[in-house]
Amino acid sequence: MKLLKSSLALALGCLLVGQASFAIAQEYQPRRRGTPDRREGAGTRSPTCLLGPKKFNSFVPKDAISISTTPANTLFWYVPKTTAKTAEIRITEQINQRLEKEVFAARIPLPEKSGVMAYALPPEVSSTLAPDKIYGWQFSLICSPNSPASNPFLEGTLEMAAAPTNLNTMLERANTPRDRATAYAAAGFWQDAIAALATPRCLNPQDQGIQTAWANLLRSVQLGDYVKEPFIQSCEVIKTSQ
Repeated sequence: MKLLKSSLALALGCLLVGQASFAIAQEYQPRRRGTPDRREGAGTRSPTCLLGPKKFNSFVPKDAISISTTPANTLFWYVPKTTAKTAEIRITEQINQRLEKEVFAARIPLPEKSGVMAYALPPEVSSTLAPDKIYGWQFSLICSPNSPASNPFLEGTLEMAAAPTNLNTMLERANTPRDRATAYAAAGFWQDAIAALATPRCLNPQDQGIQTAWANLLRSVQLGDYVKEPFIQSCEVIKTSQ
């Protein structure tokens, strides 16, 4: 009888552990260590047109390397109050350590208020991004059209990699956006992790579970100062491919 009770307790414990595996904090674990603290571009300290108290910042890991299982990438930034009316996004392909070529460039309007801004790469651009290649991105606020060197900017890299078997297994068991975010974050796929939470956070701002997951994910990459910042675009703009 004691043996039976022990076996039942062990089985129940294993079941609960399996169910709780998705309930852990959405903590990002980098797939590899890059150059530390590359999140800020050299122009981000320019006071030219940044008026808010919080830093102009990108929602990426501190090494600024964002890895995804899909080319449908949406980038996220915190844009403080600014006098700039437009921004520029550029995507480049790294050919070697010294050479890169431009893949995409566009001017985009800036919302009038401060908060979290998203930009989804157009499908015709995303479809050309190849696995195992490194793509650089740069996001600039156009403060001085005639003096680009003085414009505040952020930069980082995008990469695609195949999902490992253990990640696919976790995703098959994932029932909610929080589950998917946990699986992606633990496997080191930042872009997929933040995308899994962005749309439900926008659509359901009163959902404390989603808000907590969003906060846990940002805090895991030292972006805790931004967890309560609202999106400044419609949810349709925020929406990303899942």
